Amino acid sequence: RDAGVTLIVAINKIDKDNADPEKAKQELAKHEVIPESWGGDVLMNEISAITGDGIDRLLESVVLQAELLDLKAPVDGRASGVVVEARLDKGRGAVATVLIQKGTLHKGDILLAGREFGRVRALTDDQGRPSRQAGPSEAIEIQGLGGVPNSGDEAIGFVAVIDEGFC
Repeated sequence: RDAGVTLIVAINKIDKDNADPEKAKQELAKHEVIPESWGGDVLMNEISAITGDGIDRLLESVVLQAELLDLKAPVDGRASGVVVEARLDKGRGAVATVLIQKGTLHKGDILLAGREFGRVRALTDDQGRPSRQAGPSEAIEIQGLGGVPNSGDEAIGFVAVIDEGFC
């Protein structure tokens, strides 16, 4: 609320026998988060992360709000985002999953992620397929960093420029 952004709430664990989504809504209402069904302005979706119930409705709510608010991220320019997770993989070295927030990251770009940097050797999409680039709202797995960044680190991409005349 303090940030002045539109809220979408996912009430999880509705698959449990003692699930009480109305109680959760009442608790949120105490913090001035009023559901649309009660005359407020907050979309609330009941979901189960285990069974997958309600996930489609949640995604539809996000898409609907994005369309209504005409939310768009710049595709052109230097990529920036945030490290979601990172690990040291035995055969691939440092591997980081980055959520691109604006711009486009290309294979071969230089990436600075927190205190780590390196040339992007490989990009892998969320389906495990190799990719040549990633744009806004894409989570992409990156190989090529010199070390393992921390989750939450800011990531910034730079286009690699090679000067053929300089040796």
